[in-house]
Amino acid sequence: MCFYIFYTFALHDYETAATLDNMIEAEATYVKLEQIFARRFGDSHHETLSIRGEITKVREYIARVRECATCEGPSCQWAQYARRNF
Repeated sequence: MCFYIFYTFALHDYETAATLDNMIEAEATYVKLEQIFARRFGDSHHETLSIRGEITKVREYIARVRECATCEGPSCQWAQYARRNF
C-alpha cells in the first residue's frame, strides 16, 4: 500500500516533471486509496486524513495549471507546468 502512496506523490510532484495528465492520474489514484483507507481504518484515521489532504492539494495544483494554461508570462510557474503536456 505504501508503494502506491509514494508513486502517487511522485506523479503530482509539480517541482519535478509532473504534467497535467500526471496530476489527474494522481488525483484518481488518491481517491481510490482514500476509499480503501476509509473502509479499512475508518474516516478519522490519520492516514485517511492525510490522503484527503493530498487530494485537496493535487486538486489545487490541477486548478492552477488549468487556470494558467494560456498565460504568456515567463515568470508564471504554473503556466510552465501546463506547457509540459505539449
